[in-house]
Amino acid sequence: MLARKPLLLWIFVSVFGLSAAAVPSVYRSLCPSIVPPRTLTELTELLSRAEPELHVVSVAPNTPENGVWVCERSLPQEQFLRLLCTPQFAHRWQGVVLCEMPPEHWDRPEDEIENWGENFMQIGPLQCFGDPALLRRIHKAILDHQEEK
Repeated sequence: MLARKPLLLWIFVSVFGLSAAAVPSVYRSLCPSIVPPRTLTELTELLSRAEPELHVVSVAPNTPENGVWVCERSLPQEQFLRLLCTPQFAHRWQGVVLCEMPPEHWDRPEDEIENWGENFMQIGPLQCFGDPALLRRIHKAILDHQEEK
């Protein structure tokens, strides 16, 4: 009888350990991770489906990969050029967000980005600055898109 107790304890510990090890993989399969857009083209396409009333304007003609302005209403190009990505001028960004894919060699200081606060959002490799309400709307569109998959 004394020999059975360690055997039962060993079986119980083994079953418990295997069950505990399976939990993370089951969780990952039931709750897939969010895959954000990897390019500005993907973001533009996602927003055109999820938020068709938003206007997306390329920073450079014919390609969104140099950056895009996302805005709630149509604006002239000159108005975008007057916006500065600094917290001091954040009040000018109402209804506008700039999304960029910074080049690998781009060296924007981390403390500068930290000072942007609610006016900044990182979406995978993309960096966005602008109106906090519009940033939240873009974030929600990305999350809603993930739930549809």
